[in-house]
Amino acid sequence: MKNNFSAPFCVLVATMLLLSCKKKEENPQKNPENELITTVQIKVSDGTETKTAQWKNVAGYGNSGNITIDTLFLKQGSTYTGEIVLLNESNPNDIDTISYEVEEEAEDHQFFYFVQPTSLFTLNILDKDKNMVPIGLEFEVKNLSNVGTGSLRAVLKHQAALKPKSGQGDFTLGSTDVDISIPVKIK
Repeated sequence: MKNNFSAPFCVLVATMLLLSCKKKEENPQKNPENELITTVQIKVSDGTETKTAQWKNVAGYGNSGNITIDTLFLKQGSTYTGEIVLLNESNPNDIDTISYEVEEEAEDHQFFYFVQPTSLFTLNILDKDKNMVPIGLEFEVKNLSNVGTGSLRAVLKHQAALKPKSGQGDFTLGSTDVDISIPVKIK
């Protein structure tokens, strides 16, 4: 009986089969570019007093774990300057301040803030990247004319090459590094 397969053809098929096999990743991430963020601190100061509210999940944002959330207490009629601090505390012996990386890669990141109800206060982003597009690590909170409760949602988008080179940014672009809400009470 005559063999219809040539040696080069068999080598080609064997090579294709070997190259098509992939080793399964041991710990796949949703997006390897996203940062591991376990702790978000919102710090505000009216010039005399600094207040901090913290969101924490030691397993990291997007993972199941024990989440703790503080309430941010603000004074009616005050104006605050603020900052958001991002930490990776998954290893207590090696805490990493992710905010520094966001600042270094400002053209790849942007915070978007949402106040609910919108009449609770106004938040203005103070810092900008080299293209003058907001970053959102530093902000101002003002127009606290009403006593009330609500929330402040902070969303960090990892946009890399997608981040606009001008304007106010685009919330719909990129992947989400963190998306948290902090209760706010104005008294």
